[in-house]
Amino acid sequence: MKDSPRRKLILHYHLFKNAGTSVDEMLEASLGDRWAQWDKDDPNARISPAEMEEFILGHPDLLAISSHQVVPPLPTKHVDIFPIVFIRHPIDRAYSAYLFEWKKQKGGSEPVDSFEAYVRQSLKLFRGSPIEDFQTLRFANQGYETRRPSDELDDEALLDDAKAFLRSLPIFGIVERYDESMDLLRKAWGNIFPEVSFAVLRSNVMQDPEQSLPDKLSKLRKALPPEIFAALTLRNQMDLRLYEYASACFEFSAKRLADPR
Repeated sequence: MKDSPRRKLILHYHLFKNAGTSVDEMLEASLGDRWAQWDKDDPNARISPAEMEEFILGHPDLLAISSHQVVPPLPTKHVDIFPIVFIRHPIDRAYSAYLFEWKKQKGGSEPVDSFEAYVRQSLKLFRGSPIEDFQTLRFANQGYETRRPSDELDDEALLDDAKAFLRSLPIFGIVERYDESMDLLRKAWGNIFPEVSFAVLRSNVMQDPEQSLPDKLSKLRKALPPEIFAALTLRNQMDLRLYEYASACFEFSAKRLADPR
């Protein structure tokens, strides 16, 4: 008697300010109640792969799950996981976080204070804010039962582990190349998940999507005193290197899917 085929499921790693709301809207529009969002009540909590696996097995009708808190590695012991992961330039991401936390969340038509004030306040605690090496620290976890990387790891080890996670993914997206990323996801997985549109939707967008990344970074450099821009850059060295690595990997994946020979 042949074993039954393994269940296939999309798992969206919804990192704060990494186009996650747009992806969630697309998944919900495509799947309805076969998509779910799962996070713990504590906003600072994280979900281990083992915990996510238990949730997946306890919800057999789901085709896709989104979570702000789930960490690597992929929970693939009993299910074939098709991950959706997006990487974003950390300086551009910091400005988007500022607009969200100090404008949208405050309910005003303008931010409550300047970007400079936001960066100064955010960087008071070492690696305690969402704008300091956030992506590397989230992706560096390697234990199936753990929720955070070991405190004994130095920055190079953390960065290597985050890169290893990206290498383990069949494909991932770049926020600054969102349209192209969704097209690649559709080409890669459209036949596996015909219910999912992989349409380009834009929700919770805080900046002009037509503005180029170099123009954004030039504007942000001018918006901050040199010492504050330097501090923000210094405190995101891992994320800057991760973004550079991710961009090179993305180019390779795009060429491979465009010409699979």
